Amino acid sequence: MRYKTLWPYLSPFELKRRSCHALFRPDVDANRIGSTGISLGGMHTWFLGLADSRVRVLAPAIGVQVSDLSVRAMKLLW
Repeated sequence: MRYKTLWPYLSPFELKRRSCHALFRPDVDANRIGSTGISLGGMHTWFLGLADSRVRVLAPAIGVQVSDLSVRAMKLLW
């Protein structure tokens, strides 16, 4: 199976930017950042956990994808 795009793997970096933005808010506790998602959001939750070490808790629901593709794509991006 050949995939023509890496767009699902770029979104965790966009999410990381949003968590950076949230940390500037005075009402956000930096030690209590978490992420959850269903389906594609669950997959992004896993990737956000890899991309941003400040995320303390992950709760993906049905975050499944082709693992070999994920590993190859992350190697390209890192």
